[in-house]
Amino acid sequence: MEPNANILQSLPKFAELPSWADFEDCHEKIRDMVAYWHAIHPDHGLPGRQHFDPVDIPRLLPNLRLLDVEGRPPRFKTRLMGTVLLDFFGEEHTGHYFDDLYPKFKQSKTYQDLLNVVTTGRPNWRRGMPGLVYEKDFVTVERVYLPLAEDGGTVDMIVTCILFGDKDGIFC
Repeated sequence: MEPNANILQSLPKFAELPSWADFEDCHEKIRDMVAYWHAIHPDHGLPGRQHFDPVDIPRLLPNLRLLDVEGRPPRFKTRLMGTVLLDFFGEEHTGHYFDDLYPKFKQSKTYQDLLNVVTTGRPNWRRGMPGLVYEKDFVTVERVYLPLAEDGGTVDMIVTCILFGDKDGIFC
């Protein structure tokens, strides 16, 4: 399903911060990532890549993926990928677009969630079955998508923190 062109033409200038209650049921690493995103949030507008310093959150780096948001409709390209993600996917995604890696990406829940982050400027959290890869021996995925905007308004990057849960509910 292609995104609504009218929505994409009027990207947000600023979206209010989500409530901490939105993240109370999250894994500790997800809460830590959201807390960091809150901490780097400027007084006006969204934080940008210039505010985000991976050195500040070394414990989370293995679970992070940084996505570039390019074009209209947006395409999502992996800028960097943590080691937990590399181990899980079994291949490097850096420099690759999601729609090239996943043939049905534009029909997926993941695509819709990423579009929502771009159009609203608000984080998106989810726990459940993965939206793109199904042939792994785990039960759940927990992840958060956090918008970044160099100009404070137009989402040009999304930082993701992704955890994979096994059959015993242990997340890595």
